[in-house]
Amino acid sequence: MSNRYKFIYHEEVYFTTSTVAGWTDVFTREIYKTILLDSIRHCQQSQGLKIHAWVLMTNHLHTIYSCNEGHDLGLTGHNIKSFIAMKLIDAVINHSKQSRKEYLLHSFVREGKKSSSNFKHKFW
Repeated sequence: MSNRYKFIYHEEVYFTTSTVAGWTDVFTREIYKTILLDSIRHCQQSQGLKIHAWVLMTNHLHTIYSCNEGHDLGLTGHNIKSFIAMKLIDAVINHSKQSRKEYLLHSFVREGKKSSSNFKHKFW
């Protein structure tokens, strides 16, 4: 199965679920929720993302979204998840007060080893 998002009707509204690899509870700390929200805001401002509804759980995100005309839904979905993953893994590595740092990193590395499309860590 391709990792690329495939949206046939770019002007439609879609429901998606994005699950943290291994169902790892990540969004229990404010810093990680903020990274997610900042990523969504960035895509709203720069890529025409329109969020109609969303629910954030500790280990997954549900969204109902679309894009303004002229924007690619698949690329926008990929960019949101990629940006969140990079920023969040960086925050785990560099946040010295994270009591679950080793657990989270081990989980992301373990899941990354299962996937041929990842260099080291897999977040989603």
